Amino acid sequence: LLWLAGWSHSHSSRIRRLPQSPPYTTFDSNSAGGQGTLLAYGPPGTGKTALAHHLAEQADRPLRKRTASELISPYVGMTEKNLARAFREARKEGAALLLDEADSFLTDRSQARQSWETTRTNELLVQIEAFDGILMCATNFLEALDPAALRRFDHKLELRSLDQQQRAQLFDQLISRLQPSDADDRAAIDTAHAVVRRLDGLTPGDFATVVRGHSRRGTPRAGLTLQALANALVGEHRIKPGTGARRAGFA
Repeated sequence: LLWLAGWSHSHSSRIRRLPQSPPYTTFDSNSAGGQGTLLAYGPPGTGKTALAHHLAEQADRPLRKRTASELISPYVGMTEKNLARAFREARKEGAALLLDEADSFLTDRSQARQSWETTRTNELLVQIEAFDGILMCATNFLEALDPAALRRFDHKLELRSLDQQQRAQLFDQLISRLQPSDADDRAAIDTAHAVVRRLDGLTPGDFATVVRGHSRRGTPRAGLTLQALANALVGEHRIKPGTGARRAGFA
């Protein structure tokens, strides 16, 4: 399931378009033709990377993901060379290119304190302008991007956290996948759902974290309960900025 990688088909309803921005389906069809630029932004765990994998698959292209840690160098001029190499290799391989943490490369030049911050942004803007393949950039910090960068992208998509209905749907999938011992207890299901409904800000990535955690531990079905699953999501919710003081879950 795509949501296990941080994406849900139902999550597409949480994509919001910027004014005059074409819809997601338009980029999907354009990318199938081998060309297009997309900026995906939103909180961590909302599925930006998984969306890039999905679009590359739909376009029948390999995906080349490059992160800030791979491209940024402490040596003057090397970051620009690394960026140019990433585009050159993607073009040569016919691959879709994903630049994760794009805010690290496209910082607002009006806020730059060092000359290399400006040259790094300039280099990436030039590369985007000249690239004739499929480019996707992902960021958690849209407000940090240089205004000129936004004009370089054909499509800008905001991926939001899950709404109440989507949380309920993913929790049902979580129950179906992990099969807790009380999965047939209607009262326990209703109680657990009541907890999950209160967890505003959850993302598909939070559900994926819970799945991975229980899968790695190999918890037997007899030792896993709906209460444990709901409280695991409460734990993911509690560490989010601005939610630590809120109380939710089973007593």
